[in-house]
Amino acid sequence: MRNAPARGWAVLSLIGIATALTGINLSVMYVVYPEIQQAFPEASSAQTSWVLNGFTLIMAATLIIGGVLGDRYGRKRSLIVGLACLGLGSTLCATAPGVGLIVIGRLVIGLGASLISTSSVAIVLREFPPEHRAAAFGVLGSFGGVAAAAGPSIGSMVLELGGWRWAFWINVPLALVSLVLGVLLLSESRNPDANDFVDALSALLMLVSVGLIVLAVVQLPAWGIEDLRTVACVAVAATSAAYLCVRMAGQAAPLVDLALVRERNSAIFNAIAFVMGVGWFGMYLAVVLFLRDTWDYTLLHAGLAITPVFIGAAVLGPLGGRVADRFGFRPNLMAGGLALAVGALWLIVRLQNEPDTSVWFIGIVPIAIGTGLVFPSFQAGAIIASSPEQYGTAAGVNQTLQRVGAAIGTAITVALVEVAGTEQALDHVLWVIVAAAAVTTAAAAGLAHGGSTRKVGTVTARPRRQETLGRIRGDGRRTATCSRAPTEARREQKS
Repeated sequence: MRNAPARGWAVLSLIGIATALTGINLSVMYVVYPEIQQAFPEASSAQTSWVLNGFTLIMAATLIIGGVLGDRYGRKRSLIVGLACLGLGSTLCATAPGVGLIVIGRLVIGLGASLISTSSVAIVLREFPPEHRAAAFGVLGSFGGVAAAAGPSIGSMVLELGGWRWAFWINVPLALVSLVLGVLLLSESRNPDANDFVDALSALLMLVSVGLIVLAVVQLPAWGIEDLRTVACVAVAATSAAYLCVRMAGQAAPLVDLALVRERNSAIFNAIAFVMGVGWFGMYLAVVLFLRDTWDYTLLHAGLAITPVFIGAAVLGPLGGRVADRFGFRPNLMAGGLALAVGALWLIVRLQNEPDTSVWFIGIVPIAIGTGLVFPSFQAGAIIASSPEQYGTAAGVNQTLQRVGAAIGTAITVALVEVAGTEQALDHVLWVIVAAAAVTTAAAAGLAHGGSTRKVGTVTARPRRQETLGRIRGDGRRTATCSRAPTEARREQKS
């Protein structure tokens, strides 16, 4: 990436810090959450569970809408609002006299995280030429990997030094500094052909469909699969999603261009996002519970044992991005899927109830390699496969599918732990990740052009109107006609 612009690196560093904030907020709660439960013994477990579930629900439900709003009204504006929400929500949590205000604060943080996640990718990728975008995304992903790895350690240190409230206070100055630097350094970008009008009904249907399905999943351990509330949430979510798709298919300027999910490479990348969300996040929870409950590790020691996974993401993300820039995403996805399967199968065969660090690390290293190759590839691939005008929306779609999959995988793990115990649950979930890795490898084989970053950009933004262009031959006849967005038409006419 020696030819990448210096400004691009400056923007990438700033956005990386903002991305790291969202990663820390996600992973640090695994350490802080038990302390919040102890601080408010009068609150029921159902109430305190929303400290975690509320963040998951609001972030999953607003990712697509956040991406759409960023593309239409400005990615810089979306990022600034997201950082402000993160700082405000952290302040509410840090000063909360009870669990109720902590839940509200976590909802605000989740909204901010969704805006940051979708706008940050679009901002960074537009600063780099196409031949460097996969590598840039890999570097950006490394910030999140390092933050996720450091989260448990940071949480434990904060608890030792100042208590759980400081896990939220440390976000405030970082969010404020990032916000000020963002205002000063970043330039605004948006889709020039997007209609400023946002279909409110479509946005509402999107919130209802995604929000209710995630609600049903995260509450499944408490409600049960046959509970009327679970059935009602799934039914309303399915009906809303079906009507939303029909509505968007008949609109000239829909909330989300359905080509983002219909185009071959985009569909493959998004399918992998969902499958890996189910398998990987279910495995992550099962591994943490196994280390804590079976091997009697403290939460800090369990976090350290899993650290190689996030180091793999931090190291291999940039390297895998450079490979993708040259050869496409297929090699990364196939090699990463194979590595995940090998690591999981090793743990299935060799892992025992007695601690054995050598067996553990022989299995966790391939899983780390697979994580570092697969996750940046399907995330970057889904975005780069779209037009630059739709980067935010494409990121929102991909991350929403991953979040919904993660909620399902987590619910499966919780149910298996209750039914079969921690040890058996881990075995079952490891088989799920083997299946997810197999699907990833098979799907990657079907990528057009190998998922090349230079050929996958086939999903173009739907313009508000179209202009027909053609090259005029000497005899006055047109040799070719094509439909272009107005801005693209004017660009070609000028040239």
